[in-house]
Amino acid sequence: MWASAMESKRYPIVVFNPNALSQPSPSPVGNKYHLTFKVVQADAKIVSQIFHAHGFHEVGNMNPDFNLMWTGSHPKPQSFKSLLPHQRVNHFPRSYELTRKDRMYKNIERLQHAKGPKHFNFIPKTFLIPHEYSEFAATHHRMRGAWIVKPVASSRGRGIFLVNHPNQVPLEEPMVVAKYIDNPLLINGHKSDLRLYVLVTSYDPLIIYLYEEGLVRFATVKYDNSGKNLWNPCMHLCNYSINKYHSDYIKSSDPDNDDQGHKWSLSAFLKHLKANNIDTGQLMQNIEDVIIKSIVSVEFPVNSACKMFVPHRNNCFELYGFDILVDSELKAWLIEVNLSPSLNVDTPVDMKIKSAMISDLMTLVGIPAVDPVLKRAQFNQKINNLTQDDSSKKLKRNVSSETRRYAAIRLASSTSSLSQDLSRMVRDAKEQHNRRRGWVRIFPTAETWNSYGALLEYSSSNNLILHEHLFPDVMMKPANRVRSKFKTGYEAVRKRSQSAGGKIEKKLLKEDALRREEGEEGEGEDRKPTPIEARIAQYEKPLSKGHRTTIKDRKDKDPDKIAKRKSEKRERSQVLKEKMVKMIESGLQLSEYQARKAFAVYLQCILQRLSDFDPDNGDQNQIDLVLKFLQKAALSLRESYMLKPPSTKLSGKDRAAVVAKELGDFLQHYKKETEMFTVFKEESGMIPRHIFEEFIAFASDSDLEDVLTLQTKLYRCAHIFLGKCLPPVTSRRNPLLRTAYGISPDRNLRDRQCSMRMSARANPPVSPMFTLPAPGPAKCLDIQTTNGLESIEPDKGDKSVEGLYVREGYPRVASAPSHS
Repeated sequence: MWASAMESKRYPIVVFNPNALSQPSPSPVGNKYHLTFKVVQADAKIVSQIFHAHGFHEVGNMNPDFNLMWTGSHPKPQSFKSLLPHQRVNHFPRSYELTRKDRMYKNIERLQHAKGPKHFNFIPKTFLIPHEYSEFAATHHRMRGAWIVKPVASSRGRGIFLVNHPNQVPLEEPMVVAKYIDNPLLINGHKSDLRLYVLVTSYDPLIIYLYEEGLVRFATVKYDNSGKNLWNPCMHLCNYSINKYHSDYIKSSDPDNDDQGHKWSLSAFLKHLKANNIDTGQLMQNIEDVIIKSIVSVEFPVNSACKMFVPHRNNCFELYGFDILVDSELKAWLIEVNLSPSLNVDTPVDMKIKSAMISDLMTLVGIPAVDPVLKRAQFNQKINNLTQDDSSKKLKRNVSSETRRYAAIRLASSTSSLSQDLSRMVRDAKEQHNRRRGWVRIFPTAETWNSYGALLEYSSSNNLILHEHLFPDVMMKPANRVRSKFKTGYEAVRKRSQSAGGKIEKKLLKEDALRREEGEEGEGEDRKPTPIEARIAQYEKPLSKGHRTTIKDRKDKDPDKIAKRKSEKRERSQVLKEKMVKMIESGLQLSEYQARKAFAVYLQCILQRLSDFDPDNGDQNQIDLVLKFLQKAALSLRESYMLKPPSTKLSGKDRAAVVAKELGDFLQHYKKETEMFTVFKEESGMIPRHIFEEFIAFASDSDLEDVLTLQTKLYRCAHIFLGKCLPPVTSRRNPLLRTAYGISPDRNLRDRQCSMRMSARANPPVSPMFTLPAPGPAKCLDIQTTNGLESIEPDKGDKSVEGLYVREGYPRVASAPSHS
C-alpha cells in the first residue's frame, strides 16, 4: 500500500498481520527499512510483540528517531512540536478532556446547556466533589437511591465504591459522584458492561472509527437490586481487574467459545440478545450516537491544542476505550472513557480480539516505511536552510533560535496551497477508509452531517467539505448556526476545494452511479443492504482473525510428568535455598533490588492464594492479616496510594477478592518503584546475580520467606524491602507480613536507628552459627483449609504472638481485630 500524506511524495506503508505473531516473516519489512518504535510508560506487551514480529526495532525513551511512539501518558507539548511527517503518536494533545472523569462530565454538561439536554442525556446525573457537595446533598434528598463514587483520574476500578447517603462520601480528595443505574440489562442474572475500542484519526476534520469486535465483561456475583448489597463490588462493578481475583470467576479456555465464562465478545453478546428478540440494530445505533456525541464534546479543546502543538496533519491518533452500560430498557449509558485502554491478554479471547484490533489499527493509521534516521537528517537539512534564510533577513524583533526552528518546521509542512491541502485531506480520508479492515467508520457517514453538524463547535469548514466530497449525492442541510460559522469565506473555500478535488469528485460520482445501477439491477430478493445495515452486520459477525492461543487443561496433561517436574523443582529449590542461607550467614547480603524482587514474588504467592480462597475451609483471619499489612505497607510507597478497605459486612470469597484486588494494585506500585528507584549492581559483599536469579526461578513461598526472614534477623530491620524502617521478624512463628505492624509513629527516629542503611553495607554483621530449623513444605499464608490444625504452645520469648496454630508448616495468625 502507498500513502500520500507526507509532504508531496508517496511512500509505502506497513501492512500489519496478527498471524505474524505465530508465523513471522523471514524478511520482515521493518528490517528492510530500518523501522523503529518505542513504548513509554505503558503496559502494552501486545504492541511490542506485533512490532517485533514485523521487524521493527525498539529504541530508548529519549531517542527521537522513531516511526511510532506508544505512550501510556500524555506527551509534553515539546514532544508534539518536534514530530516529523513520518512519525506517529498514539495521543492527541489534551485528550484528557475526555478521559478524565471530571473533564468529561464538564464538557458534556457544557453542550447540554448549549445544544439542549435531550441531545446529551446518555450520562447519569453527576457532581464534582467537594466543590458541588451541597448540590449533591440537595439532589440526594429529591432522588433517593444509590450513588457511585469514583476518583477523577483512576482506572481499572481503583477507588470506586457505592454509597446511599452524602455523609459516606469523602471530601479530602477530588471525586466524581454519579447516580447509580440500578436497572442494568442482566445476562443469566449477572450485570455486564461493554468495552468498545474507538479510534480517532483526525479531529479536523473529525474522523471516528469503531472496531467491529469488543469485549463484554460480567460481574462475578449475581445482581441484586434490593440495595442490601451495595458494599459488594463483585456484584456492581464489571471491571476485569476486580472480578478476576474472585474464586468463582471463569475464564474461557478457547478463543472460539467467546460466549462462555465472565468475558464475552461483542458479537457473541449481540447474538445472545438477538436470540431473545432484542433489536440489536437499534442498540448499536444508539451506542454509535453516544460515542460520536462524546467525542464531539471535546472537539473544540483538542483542535485548539492541535493547532498550537502538532506540526503535521497525520502525526496523532487516539485509541479510546469506551465503557458502555446497557440498562433494562436498552438505553446506552456512557460510564467512562479510558485513555490507553488495557491491552493485557490474560485470556485467549483477549489475545484474539486485541491482536487483530492493534494490527488493523496500525494498518489504518498508516505508518510510512521510512528510515527514521535518514529522514530526520534530510528534514533537518531542509529546516536549517529555511532557518538560515530567515536569519539572513534583517528583522528588528528578537526571536530565539528555537522559535525560528519550530516556525520553520510548520513552514516546511505547509508549503502547499490551500487547494492542495484540501485535496490531500480528502485523499487521506479515502485511503484510510480503504485500509480500515475491521474498523467501521461511524463519522463521517452519509447521514452524520445532517445529524451532528449543528453540534460541532470548532470553526472549520473541513468537516462539511469532507462530507460533500465523500458523499456528493447526499443533500447536506446544515443548521443555520453551522452555516453562519462559514458565512464570510465558505463559498470561496468551497469553490477552491471543488476545483482542487474535481478529479476525485468525478471519480466518486462515477462510482456512485455504478453502485446505483447495480442497486437497481439487484432490487427485489437481492436488495443491497443500506450502510447502516452493513455496519450492524459487521458488529454481529464473529471475528475470524487474530492470534489464537488456548489455556491447556491440566486434565489433559500427564500427572506422572507433572509430579516428576514438581519433585525436581523442590529438590533444586532446596539446594539453592541452602546455598543462599550459607552465603548470607557468611556475610553476604541481598541488595535492595534483590530483596524487593524476592518480596514481590512472595506477595504474588499470597495473591494467588487469596484468588483461590475456599469459603468452606478458609480462615477469615488470614484475609484480615493481608489487609492490615496493606494498611501499613501502603505508607511506604513513594507515590500516593489510596487503599479502600472492604466493608465489614463483606465476608468469604467476596471479601477475599476485594483484598486480593488491593494487594494486586499494591504489588503493581511496588514493582514499578522497584524498577524506577533501585538498580542492580554487582558489588562486593552482595549475593551473586546468577545465583539469585536461579533461586528466584525455583524458589517456593517458604524458601522466599526463610531467606527474607534471615535477612531481617541478621540486620535487625526490614527497611531494605519494605521501604521504611521496620522491626525484624523475631520469631519463626511470626509471618513475614507482620513486620509491617511495628512501624513507629516517629518515622524519622526509626530511620536514624536503622542498621540496614545502604551506606552501612561495608561492614555487614556476621553470624556463621545462625541456622534455620527444618522447613515445612510451604510457608505462605494458608487461606484454603483449617482441617487438621494442630495446636502448639506459643514462643514464650515472643509476646506479640498468641494462640498460633501450625498445619503442615504453615503459620496461622491469631484472630485479628475486624476492620471497619
